[in-house]
Amino acid sequence: FVNDEYIKFLKEHKDDEVYKQAYSYQITLAKKEMPEQPTGGILSAGISNQMVARAFAYMMGEVDKAHARETIDYVIEYCQNAKTKETYSINIYKDYGNQAIQCGALVYDWCYDAMTPAQRNELATAVRDHMYSSEQPCRPDNTGGADWGDINGKAVGQPIIYNTIGATAIYDLYPEVYEAIMGKVQGTMAQISKLYGEAGALTDGSTAYSREHYTYYVELLLMRMGHDISDIYGVQLPVGYKMLYGRLPYGSHIKTGDSGTHLRYKIGTFENSIEISGGMGFLQVMFEEPYLKHYYMRENSTAGGVLNMILKTSTHEAETPDDLPLAFEAFDPRSEIIHKTSWQEGMDSPQVTAYLNMNNRRSGDHDHANFGSFQL
Repeated sequence: FVNDEYIKFLKEHKDDEVYKQAYSYQITLAKKEMPEQPTGGILSAGISNQMVARAFAYMMGEVDKAHARETIDYVIEYCQNAKTKETYSINIYKDYGNQAIQCGALVYDWCYDAMTPAQRNELATAVRDHMYSSEQPCRPDNTGGADWGDINGKAVGQPIIYNTIGATAIYDLYPEVYEAIMGKVQGTMAQISKLYGEAGALTDGSTAYSREHYTYYVELLLMRMGHDISDIYGVQLPVGYKMLYGRLPYGSHIKTGDSGTHLRYKIGTFENSIEISGGMGFLQVMFEEPYLKHYYMRENSTAGGVLNMILKTSTHEAETPDDLPLAFEAFDPRSEIIHKTSWQEGMDSPQVTAYLNMNNRRSGDHDHANFGSFQL
């Protein structure tokens, strides 16, 4: 996700209002006292986030090489001894993936020039070993397995993200891991994503929009590496418009299959839904789209993580959607129409949104009760 152009941009703009809070948070986290290794090697999101922040600070020139070497030594031991306290199968492999594979890969990449060859070998091997672990249903040696087709429904796509990040980071030592993972994510998975994305469709309701992010992670990563993603994934911008048109005046989203975001909605408040705005963030970067950027920046103006800053490094201007057409249509295999009477927002808005669902039956292994529904 990070290249020389991004580093230069962020160094020049780190004190801008858009980046300042998130950037300073990462640097503050990076300079906190180094934690003890966790008892029994139990993985910790807090520790993993701190190690990634330390690697980020080194990459940005905020700390010296000695600081980076402390990070490297810590993360090698952390990844080599990793254990999980999770007991549910999905949480087990996500814990190893997010806290060991992804953390180790980012530290490996961002602190690369501070490592000795021996340290590179140790950390890359630890990342690789976790990727091949029997705990992982989606492995580089199992790219044809049925479990790969199951992850979208059960793991919110996260194995695609941490496998892709891990494989890319350790390519210099283990190119066969990268080739195996990329063969999958640029193969049948890309074909299905292209089918839905170009139709302006999503496989599930708004609660599950975040599971679509695995595609956008991979697309953005490939794009930053110089690939023409339109050849692989098509032009998925229509999906962003589905998210945009589906917003209601008070910020919630039209209810479709697997929609639960409205359950946390507080009456009288504008809802910030990362399930929706996160996808907009990826798409507005990849396609330099001004309307999606408007919504993403409004809802994530000062929010926290490194990825959030990466998604903000688009130089095109944001625009309100006032001059967009009032209707949107998605096509087969998830056909639907959304029509609005205006773009006016707020609790007192007179806007009406009409939604007609014309999806094919059994898109996956089950139907939802909203099949064929009409909503106002």
